[in-house]
Amino acid sequence: MRHPVGAWTGALIPPLTIVDPPREVMRGDSLRVRILAPSRRTIAFHTRATGAPWSERVLDVSNGAASVTLGPLDADIALVATDGRTQTDTVVVRVTDRPFVGDVAIRAIYPAYLDRPAEPVPAGETVRVPRGTTLVIRGRASAVLDAVALVRALDTIRFEPDGHNFAGRLNASSGGRWMWIARGERGPVADVPAPLDVDVIPDSAPHVEIVDPAHDTMTLVGNQLMLRAAASDDHGVQTVTLRSWREMANGTAMPGIEQPLAAPSAPEWSGAATIDASVRGLQPGDALHVTIAATDNSPWRQTTVSRELVLHVPSLTAQRELARSMGDSLAARATRAAAEQKQLAQRTDDAAKSRDRSSTSQGKSSDPSASEKAAMSYRAAEQSKALASQQQQLQEQVKSLQKDAQQLGKQLQAAGALDSSLSRQLAEAQQMLAQALTPELQQQLEDVQKSTRQQSPDDARRSMEQLAKAQQALKQQLERSAEMLKRAALEGSMQTLRDEAKDLAKQERQTADKMQRADSGAVKDAAPLGERSHQLANEVQQLAQRLQQEKAESGPKALKEGAQHAQQSAESMKQAAAKSGAQGAQQQGAQQNSAQQQSAQQQGAQQQAAAAQQGAQQMEQAAQRLSDARQQQIQEWKNGLTKDLDKSIQETMQLARQQQTLADQARAGGSPSLKGDQSAVQQGVEKVSEGVQRAARQSSHVSQQSQRALGDAQQRVQEATRQTADASPNGQQETAGAMQEAAQALNDAATKLMADRQRAANGQSASGFSEMIEKMRQLAKEQGSLNGQSASLIPGAGGKPGGEGSEQARSLAKSQRGLAQKMDEAGAGEARAAQMAKEMREIASQLETGRVDASLLDRQQKLFHRLLDAGLTLQKDEREDNGKREAESAINPEIAEPANINATGRAALKYPEPTWSELRGLSAEERQSVMEYFKRINAEP
Repeated sequence: MRHPVGAWTGALIPPLTIVDPPREVMRGDSLRVRILAPSRRTIAFHTRATGAPWSERVLDVSNGAASVTLGPLDADIALVATDGRTQTDTVVVRVTDRPFVGDVAIRAIYPAYLDRPAEPVPAGETVRVPRGTTLVIRGRASAVLDAVALVRALDTIRFEPDGHNFAGRLNASSGGRWMWIARGERGPVADVPAPLDVDVIPDSAPHVEIVDPAHDTMTLVGNQLMLRAAASDDHGVQTVTLRSWREMANGTAMPGIEQPLAAPSAPEWSGAATIDASVRGLQPGDALHVTIAATDNSPWRQTTVSRELVLHVPSLTAQRELARSMGDSLAARATRAAAEQKQLAQRTDDAAKSRDRSSTSQGKSSDPSASEKAAMSYRAAEQSKALASQQQQLQEQVKSLQKDAQQLGKQLQAAGALDSSLSRQLAEAQQMLAQALTPELQQQLEDVQKSTRQQSPDDARRSMEQLAKAQQALKQQLERSAEMLKRAALEGSMQTLRDEAKDLAKQERQTADKMQRADSGAVKDAAPLGERSHQLANEVQQLAQRLQQEKAESGPKALKEGAQHAQQSAESMKQAAAKSGAQGAQQQGAQQNSAQQQSAQQQGAQQQAAAAQQGAQQMEQAAQRLSDARQQQIQEWKNGLTKDLDKSIQETMQLARQQQTLADQARAGGSPSLKGDQSAVQQGVEKVSEGVQRAARQSSHVSQQSQRALGDAQQRVQEATRQTADASPNGQQETAGAMQEAAQALNDAATKLMADRQRAANGQSASGFSEMIEKMRQLAKEQGSLNGQSASLIPGAGGKPGGEGSEQARSLAKSQRGLAQKMDEAGAGEARAAQMAKEMREIASQLETGRVDASLLDRQQKLFHRLLDAGLTLQKDEREDNGKREAESAINPEIAEPANINATGRAALKYPEPTWSELRGLSAEERQSVMEYFKRINAEP
């Protein structure tokens, strides 16, 4: 052997080698080891796990290598391979845990507009955060990380690794599921946290709604509509804006307008906005579309728009129809309220009489039981409460009638039908309704309720009697108001129908002119105009029937004639439309040369124009007859009033003569028929009183003085009748005296009725309201003059004036008493006029004493303002409904300079005279007064 040592040590063959052993393996994994052992048949492979002894296994060598699989491993292991002579180096393979990503912490940073502090959110659960929230994410891995990220579809959020730690931000703009991915030194890390589910709660859009009106509504030209709206947002409403656009009657849409309403910066807002139809330039037939837009204070400025509210301005035709319907409804309600008040007054009077009888019977009873008293007291108290409650409800109805009467005036004014006469009718009705709700009636209601609570039988009986009297007065006022509203409704219907006829006549005339010019666009207008004319004829006929039911004669006759003209107009317009259709069919069916077609077209156009011209003429005549009907009916009502008063005067004077004759017979010893004759006089007076009451419901010319005088005469006649029935043969002189007083009272009543008749005959209106208003204005002027003279009598140092001043004060006192007398005559017994006359007499008494001081002047000034208020008309009420007027400073006023300084003639007038269209609603006398006024001021230098 050449190299025995080398053979012994194994140096003559290649060494044993463990091929590429890993430095680490995962706990639980298996380890496959490959050993290179050339020129060997077997080798010994030694292993030792930490904490365990060495173990040996023999491995067969195949093709110069041996392999073995170890595991699964749970501890570090040392590896050594040997062939008995040589061995490998000891290789140590360490067992490590699997790398994982964990310890994830999430912190939510909310948007600044939420004003909400940042806070941690639990990991492992669905993260629900508002839109715009930033999620700050931190975590740690068991191994050093090279990269870590969250992935969702095409989105990737990468974090910054720092050894075992990592951190990053996720902007929560939208929800979704984010998957974790991580990579360490040995490659992808499989053990990552569960997917991160993010639920982004979007910022809710603001809520906005129009609270009132709840539905589309109508408004009139020049009216103001109060719109109420509310807006809310979960965090804050930034701005509220009113958006509107006008749609014209012909369908043209005007540009929209935005009007800022508020910038509340609060979660909730409610407010109102005023829409002025005149400012927006709305005309009949137009529509205003309105919405409210609310924007929140989020970074996205979300805006919500409310439902669209449409404000319709009815056409003149629709406004006239609405005015007629409103007038009829108001008159019917007033009549129904008067009937209910009559029944309630009767029940109250019966209850008062029942209490009186009950009180009398209990006074005669010696020992009524306590239970019967208690039961009677309880029933009476409940009856009183029920009557008071019913009266309160009826008062609310009267207040509603008063408001609706004002609304009717506005409706008629918008329809162009409120002239001076109709305005006076409505003004009087409103005043009567206002006077019906007297403080005395309210006081009586309170007294009844008070006495019921105190359970005082005597007080309750007196309160019920006083309430019954107040209810009787209210009944009379309501009956008068109902009659006035009924006549105002009839007058308004005649006026609006006349205006409708005028408009139709104008449109039919325009259509005829277009047909004359062979305008193809006029053909389609003929049939609708015919339908409208037919409808107008029916409405006029119905109005005539209503007037006939009211026992009218002049108005129905003229209205029927107007209806006939309107119907003839409708037939003419239908003929024009029918001829146009026949002409078109003939042109389509016949093949004619050009000349023949042209001739036929001209002939057809002339026939159409002639029919339309005939329709326009008939409608113009219908409008004239409707105008005549109204004037004739007003005159008939006025004549009817004077006729009724003449009849009442004659009957009253005749009854006075009969009563005087009976008084003479009684004084002479009487006669067998005295009682029957006296009863006949009493019945006659009652009939006269009923007739006067009917006339008073129709006109203010029938004064309260004459009604009180007739009521006093009726009571005296009743007293004379009672004494006649009860008188003994020795009491004939007393009976004669009572009859004499009754005859004198009847004569006084006849005298006052004569004054009323004279006032009605000289008045310009059937109601007499305008004359009373004019007298109030004149009295206000005279009172103002007296106030100025009284102020000059106040001494400089106080005290009474001297001798000359005292004489002047007595003269003023005489003038003041004269004004009081005029007030009695002008007010004709009306309650407020009587109060002012009383105040005038008290002022006169103080002037007679010479005591002229500041308190006297204050009383005179208050009286002056009350007179001014009494002289105002319906227009004042309409102005006051708009609220308190406030003065505003002019902002950048535009000064208009005349273009023609050297103008002469009509162009040189300083104040242009009003046109006919501006004066059309006035009477002839009022138009003349206005024109004279403009002539006078233009003539002044």
